[in-house]
Amino acid sequence: MCLSAIIKDKLYAYFDLGVKSSWLVIPYVQLITVYAKPGQNFDVQHDTEG
Repeated sequence: MCLSAIIKDKLYAYFDLGVKSSWLVIPYVQLITVYAKPGQNFDVQHDTEG
């Protein structure tokens, strides 16, 4: 099973248990993905300006 499938399965399990949101943090690429419910997510990236 590939990593993305494992993460997807875990997210669905969390939401089935009533979790309202989950954050996936990938420091190497400075990316945070926030999942509000299955199929609804948004990315937050580090701003290097300012």
